[in-house]
Amino acid sequence: MTMANDQGAAHDYADQQPGQPQIDLLDLPPELLQLVLPRVRMAPGHIPHAVCRAWRDALAPPDVAAEWAVHGLHGVHFRSAIVAAMGAVAGCSDHARGAAMVRHLLRHHVPAGEREEGSMADNFEEHHQRHRALAEGAYTAAAAGNSPMTLQLLALLPGSASDYCHAFMKAVGAGQLAVMSALKQHVDEDVCTDAVEAAAHAGHVPVLQQLLQWRQQEGLDMTGFFLDDALCSAAHAGQTATVALLLEQGAAASDGSALHAALRKKHWEVVRMLLPLVPPEAIPTAFWPSWESALEAAVRAGMVDMCSELLGKHQQVTVGHLAAAEKLPEGSQERAD
Repeated sequence: MTMANDQGAAHDYADQQPGQPQIDLLDLPPELLQLVLPRVRMAPGHIPHAVCRAWRDALAPPDVAAEWAVHGLHGVHFRSAIVAAMGAVAGCSDHARGAAMVRHLLRHHVPAGEREEGSMADNFEEHHQRHRALAEGAYTAAAAGNSPMTLQLLALLPGSASDYCHAFMKAVGAGQLAVMSALKQHVDEDVCTDAVEAAAHAGHVPVLQQLLQWRQQEGLDMTGFFLDDALCSAAHAGQTATVALLLEQGAAASDGSALHAALRKKHWEVVRMLLPLVPPEAIPTAFWPSWESALEAAVRAGMVDMCSELLGKHQQVTVGHLAAAEKLPEGSQERAD
């Protein structure tokens, strides 16, 4: 089936055959569209709203949209399609609409669990598929900030401690504070420690502040290596805001690890923040980037003292590093220095 966006209509394959009648979707009754369109598979990357008004209107009811998510949204095996569909609808930005679509999938597509009849293998397969669908829905709901949906789906998972942790980390990565708070009681200290690094890497300052506040309120160690690891992760991602916050909280930069992470990715703003905190002898020399990259960073940052100390330790300056200095804009502080 080919789609014509400009006229709001779609024609079936017959329109490519000479002498065959053309069928306009707009000529079909809405009740028929709602039966047909959910079974029409689109190419990856396309969504119904980009096709035509008829398609959009036909898929407006949540139950019909849920059917399309199963049959037409993903070109995958039907069992896998249910998992993918649950993830797609649970992550809907319209939480009420998402909840309605999830209810439809739970009633009509997601296996109910173990049945008395049937073989053990069949029951195991259905149980596994149910778990995957519920977990995928919970994770995407957490990332979308839908706390009620996240808790509802997780509650349907037996023995789901790891699923709570995974959903919590999804919320951290997406910066969803409300979902984090709703799941906090279900996760342990180690998960929150890992979450600090994840929030630092993603650059979510409010999330990082909340995680550190929880640790402080619970009397947990605030000076451990987890802060240093988070600093390295934030530096590697070029997240200046979370780097600054972690330095304020006491993260150590003097060993050069975070500086090395920033140098590797050429995050010069982060390098500018970290370089004054690292003594020249701690500048990474045994692995790439070497002291020469640190020298380039010092030149870019206009740090005369650091340049002098680095040049005092290593007398050779390559043409490339001098060229980096020559490329600085005329009149800049770095070039003046």
